Amino acid sequence: MNLKEIKFQGLEQTETIDITKKVGQALFYASKNKKGAELGRKIYHEGADITLDEEEKKILLNAVDKIYASYVITQAVKQEIYG
Repeated sequence: MNLKEIKFQGLEQTETIDITKKVGQALFYASKNKKGAELGRKIYHEGADITLDEEEKKILLNAVDKIYASYVITQAVKQEIYG
């Protein structure tokens, strides 16, 4: 999956957002466990071509929901993760 190019329908056109830096940093610095911190580092550095296990996908979606607080962005990330 490519977290550098999350596509979603904006108000007038399809838009693209790169979530790797913002989500990667948030997870790395704010996680209360090693798994979350390691996932943050992984997303930050490998976001364009990344493979996640089911637990990592849940952590990512939870972080995206909190960071962006946006239905549109969260749904776009879900689409990228699960197809």
